[in-house]
Amino acid sequence: MDYIIQKLSYINWSINGILPIALLIAIAIWENAYPCRQRVQSQLYRWSNMIAIRIAGKIAFRVLLPVTMAGFAEYCALHGYGLFNHVAIPVWLLTILTILLLDFSGYLVHAAAHQNQFLWRAHQTHHLDTEYDVTTALRTHPFDDMLNMIGEAIFIFALGLNAEGILYYAVISGVIVKFSHANVEIWDKLDRMLRWFIVTPNMHRIHHSAERKENDSNYSTHFSWWDRIFGTYTAYPAQSHATMKIGLHQFRDPAEIRVDRLLLRPFHSKEYVAPGK
Repeated sequence: MDYIIQKLSYINWSINGILPIALLIAIAIWENAYPCRQRVQSQLYRWSNMIAIRIAGKIAFRVLLPVTMAGFAEYCALHGYGLFNHVAIPVWLLTILTILLLDFSGYLVHAAAHQNQFLWRAHQTHHLDTEYDVTTALRTHPFDDMLNMIGEAIFIFALGLNAEGILYYAVISGVIVKFSHANVEIWDKLDRMLRWFIVTPNMHRIHHSAERKENDSNYSTHFSWWDRIFGTYTAYPAQSHATMKIGLHQFRDPAEIRVDRLLLRPFHSKEYVAPGK
């Protein structure tokens, strides 16, 4: 038990410590060396606003959701909530199932956010940008993050997912989400091979297209097979990755990615506008 606690503490430190910073720096260097799309906006402008909204999200979670998903899983295990807490199953297998089921939860919430007016108000913050690079991975509204956590919590409570799998999933998420938002040129054959398993920049960039049909596809966040299974997969954009229009048609002003506008976007009285309209 002490070994497991020590390992979980190390994973948690990796999630919130040096790993995110190291990944951001490495991908930023990669983007500048081998960009897929021409950069227009100032990097200082983008980074400052994206980091600001990420900090705002961290503060919001500390206040509104002080209990982590791993902590919630331990609580459910202690009280016998969830299917797997009543089934004899090896820890390693439950850890793998936890990772896969949490990813499925993310797919469901993401797909729903593109179809439901209320959920889209929070999620559209992630789609407002007219450019696409690693900083896009940071630009999520705290309410959008909260909706994903609610989806995860439902799966944890109903199925009895374990804390170790949740923490491993967080590490996987931190890596793949930043990689999939990178503005990098990837050899097409390598990209097609990778996307059988994980979401690649070329696959996810299509999801950020301003065209509704492309925007409403490729909902997978980490593992790419959910889109193939449920028929929401798009292999290539109508235009090239270098020239396709990114963002939403109704928001083309670079000022839309200012942190104050990003945080206030869900509260605007403006009626719901579908992603590609």
